Amino acid sequence: MKRILSGVLVAFMAFGIVGCFGRSTSPTVGTVNGEAVSEELLNYFIMESRNMLASANIHSDPDFWETGEIGGMNASEFARQHAIEQVTMALVVRQQARALGHNLTAEDRADIQQNRERFIAQHGSVEEFNRAMADIGVSDRLFTELMTLGKYEEVLFNALRSEWTNEDLREYYAQEMYKIQHVLIQTSDEVGFPFSPDEIDEARTTINAIAARAAYGEDFRTLVEAYSQDPGSFSVPDGYLMGRFNTGMVHPFFEAAVALEEGEISDIVETSFGFHLLKRFPTVPEQFDENINQVRNLFWMSLRQSWVDSATVRF
Repeated sequence: MKRILSGVLVAFMAFGIVGCFGRSTSPTVGTVNGEAVSEELLNYFIMESRNMLASANIHSDPDFWETGEIGGMNASEFARQHAIEQVTMALVVRQQARALGHNLTAEDRADIQQNRERFIAQHGSVEEFNRAMADIGVSDRLFTELMTLGKYEEVLFNALRSEWTNEDLREYYAQEMYKIQHVLIQTSDEVGFPFSPDEIDEARTTINAIAARAAYGEDFRTLVEAYSQDPGSFSVPDGYLMGRFNTGMVHPFFEAAVALEEGEISDIVETSFGFHLLKRFPTVPEQFDENINQVRNLFWMSLRQSWVDSATVRF
């Protein structure tokens, strides 16, 4: 059932917001620009944050949330802070849409209702749909509000993107985005099962040797071509195009990438996939057109973050 809701989120909240808000009898636990956030809402976002972190292979052990750490913070508090950030993002986007006069039309609301009916049909009946949603703590009100938030973001994104010039996007591409090449030495198989301790030790020895060669000035691209076990190293030989917002990389990899200066090589980074060695490169101007959709999405994420940064948030 969790996968069903995830499908809903992917289909109707395509810009990365997960969760919902709304008026509720649940106690208020905070505000965003004066708008109340209910306990029900925050708890839902916390659940989604934990699921997101687990799916990113940060940790899947339930006890970890009470005893473990992420980024030097208690794991449970880290998930809560991430949830607050997501709540804030959801609210400020809707607030901005309304402030700019981009309200939902009757057609938009009809589309939301049609999508709800489609999901009910997939479950066979209203009762089965409600039961499936209740199993993951989602009320009918919450589900409908989630659809509404997704539509607000879609409407606002489509309204604003027509105002972004190619010059704006090219400047963002050149100044805020970058390429990451990396060597991966795997410590788990294709389905995520870890290798034996001896194999992991061998992988550690290999990445240490590669790091030493890179430090002595050996061409990094040559090392990637010779040793990397990441298929992406060959499908995107110039490196992964990235910015200051994570669009799908595992957390330790992203944190290492965003901290690098141009031309800098990272320390060895360990993830559930294996050991990584990263190097940052500038973007390639000639590749702007082929990456325009990714540039546009990251530009949008930057705009949303500016609204979050200026919001008054109290929890």
